Amino acid sequence: MTPVSDAAAETYRWSRDVYDRAVEAGVFGPDARLELIEGELVMMAPHGSLHATAIRLVNRALTRVFGEDCIVQCQLPLAIADDSEPEPDVAVVEGEIANYRHAHPSAALLVVEVADDSLRRITILGAGKTVTPLAAPGAPIAMSGLLP
Repeated sequence: MTPVSDAAAETYRWSRDVYDRAVEAGVFGPDARLELIEGELVMMAPHGSLHATAIRLVNRALTRVFGEDCIVQCQLPLAIADDSEPEPDVAVVEGEIANYRHAHPSAALLVVEVADDSLRRITILGAGKTVTPLAAPGAPIAMSGLLP
C-alpha cells in the first residue's frame, strides 16, 4: 500500500485573461462546454430539447421587448470580473455589436438562466402570469410565450 501524503491539494485559480488566451489557443477543443466562474472551470451539461426551446423562446421575447436598442445574446461570454466569464443562456447588453469587437460585454441589463430543475430560491409563474424586466418596465412578457 502506498502512503498518502498529508499535504493539502492546491487548486489553480484561473484569471479571465489566462482563460481567454487558452480558449483562443484551442486548449479545450471546439466542443468543450466550459465557463469560468470565480476562478474555476465549470463543465456545463448539454442542452436537452426543452431547455433549448425555452432559450429560443426567451430570446425571441426579449428581442421583441428590447428591439434594436440592445443586443440580446445567447450563451455568449460576459466579462463580469477578473476571474469570471459566465455564458448565461440569454443576456441583454447595451450598445452596438461592433462595440464588443475587442472585448466581451462587462455588464448586462438582464440575464436569464434556463433551468430544467429548480434552484434554491424560486418563484413559480404559470402560463397565465406575466413577468416584466426591470430594464423595460413598460413591457410585460406573457409566461405562456416563454414555456416550451
